[in-house]
Amino acid sequence: IGTKYGGFVQTLTTIGKLIPIACIIIFGLWKGDQHIFTAVNESISDM
Repeated sequence: IGTKYGGFVQTLTTIGKLIPIACIIIFGLWKGDQHIFTAVNESISDM
């Protein structure tokens, strides 16, 4: 494999790895529990 082709393949595989991670993050924030941030705020306000 040539250097240019190897770099291109590496870039494609890196993007391919990041797409599912981004989807999980977006879906988790969209459908996740909305009280996840308030738990941090309540514990800080109790201090």
